[in-house]
Amino acid sequence: MAGPSAADFLLVLEAPAPVDIERLRCLARQGVPRELRGRVWKLLLQIPTLGTDADSSGAYDRIDKQHSEYARRIHSDVNRFIQRRMPRPTSTTTSRRNSLTAGGGGDCARPVTSSTTRTASWVPHYVRGGDTRKATSAYHYYGTSASSRRPNGSKAIDGSDDGSSEGGGDTKSTEREDDDDDDNSSQSSHSTSRSSANSHYSPSHSQTLNRGRRKLAPPFVIDKLLEPTYNRVINAYLIAHPHVEYNPAYISVVTPLVVSMDSEADIYHCFAHLVNDIHEYSEIHPINARVAKFVTLFRRALPDLFNYFQEEEVDLGEWVSSWLLNLLAKELPLESLVYLWDYYLAQGTFLRLHTFVCLAILHCLQQNLEELEQSEIRTVLLRLPPLDISQVIPVALTLQHEIEQNGQLDLS
Repeated sequence: MAGPSAADFLLVLEAPAPVDIERLRCLARQGVPRELRGRVWKLLLQIPTLGTDADSSGAYDRIDKQHSEYARRIHSDVNRFIQRRMPRPTSTTTSRRNSLTAGGGGDCARPVTSSTTRTASWVPHYVRGGDTRKATSAYHYYGTSASSRRPNGSKAIDGSDDGSSEGGGDTKSTEREDDDDDDNSSQSSHSTSRSSANSHYSPSHSQTLNRGRRKLAPPFVIDKLLEPTYNRVINAYLIAHPHVEYNPAYISVVTPLVVSMDSEADIYHCFAHLVNDIHEYSEIHPINARVAKFVTLFRRALPDLFNYFQEEEVDLGEWVSSWLLNLLAKELPLESLVYLWDYYLAQGTFLRLHTFVCLAILHCLQQNLEELEQSEIRTVLLRLPPLDISQVIPVALTLQHEIEQNGQLDLS
């Protein structure tokens, strides 16, 4: 059964005021249509509507957006970020299909496909000599195919047809690279035969997430026209919050907002809301303590994978803190990230759940990760493959319920 349509959302959004937020939350948990995501996220974050007494635009207009002490560095980082994500010239290639299939927890991982026409350098070969079965479920993103808009109102997606066939279709995608690491690690043909453990963490039948799959959504495109928006929003935040130091990860965190919202003022206020929530949570739960607790959870919930990481000398500190602090904004493909954030923002408070989502991702990728060497594992963890969020969330909720019910660890 398909999830809620744009018409379902419009019945709530255009109903006589006030908007039924609880109903909107129920719909948003199942994925928000791309063309409505900005409106929905703004309401879920309780950002005042333009033109009202609590107008959010006026406050943003009065903030200096160019003269923070980090302005030059922000400009340089944003420029590099956009250069890496701009569409590359396409080339026609014919190669085998590589796929990351989910281990134990269901079809969490979207198969990584090599099609006859694709962006030449987007997909790293995660598994040399990997699964060559037909990728029948490749890239069914959990939501509708619709247009995203830049802040100036023009289209922010490429020319892909919104009516792409469901499942197994050839797909073009934009290049993704980690902001801080030029990852040129070698991809060797190493295969280790290991069975997938902890398969009891399957999506619970009690979860209400809709598993229906919809038409392929075209990939988001980040281009130079968006660069001023990035610069102004991040500079404005740092000027308005002088006690906060600049973090290059802010560029990744603001990206889902930039591609989803029309108004730059809305982008700023939603970004400020999210970053402030992250900072406040980190003051109460310091990141070092959260990393230590995550590692303990990892060892208890996924002992086989944890031990394999130890054998391969995988550096947990290289990726765990970024996963926990930045809501996976640096690691997840944007098309998957927005659906994860749909669920998060619908929850209201989600930072506690986020720990278990990170653990659920490891569970979903366990079978594949156990076939890789250290350098290949690092590549996957720093640049995750597309994931089926409708499968990841139930695994996370099941993990959270079992661990908290059994009193294994206090994550409060």
